[in-house]
Amino acid sequence: MRNLGSFYETGTGVRLDPEKAADLYRQASTLGNARATRNLAYMYYFGRGVPYDQKHAAELFKKAAESGGGRAQYDLGRLYYRGHGVERDLSKAHKHFRKAARAGHAKAQLLLGRMYALGEGIEKSPRNAFYWLTLASIQEPALARKFLPDVKRELESDQVEEVAALAREFRPGSAGIEGQ
Repeated sequence: MRNLGSFYETGTGVRLDPEKAADLYRQASTLGNARATRNLAYMYYFGRGVPYDQKHAAELFKKAAESGGGRAQYDLGRLYYRGHGVERDLSKAHKHFRKAARAGHAKAQLLLGRMYALGEGIEKSPRNAFYWLTLASIQEPALARKFLPDVKRELESDQVEEVAALAREFRPGSAGIEGQ
């Protein structure tokens, strides 16, 4: 049902029908499909095929994030970071970005690194910032390179080497630098 919903949402092989897509996503979500739940959340977030409702979108993103998927964790973290549909809460944004970053989600790694670099809602940590930004730079080089030089200047050369070595050892699902 989720795949069929995607076809109707994009008009791929069928007539574009966002309302039908939302209905199919809703059915698949009821059956426990976290990706369908996330897709439905986006439809409410943008008001496509359903009424625009950021609070309902946030509820659906929370439900999708319960599955533990990196993308859903990132989406929920972004809502808390921006205060869309929920009260802005940088501590919760950090929590969800960290889960997504540990799952290998590049944009979550980037935002987590940025939060550490600026001390947004958490204690400033150039070491943690450099770690997460280094990981993000592998998948999103243009975005991460914007912050890396400034963060790197805040570290001693032996710290840079140590953190770079830790980043090379990263595997999705690992605790990351904070797990030490």
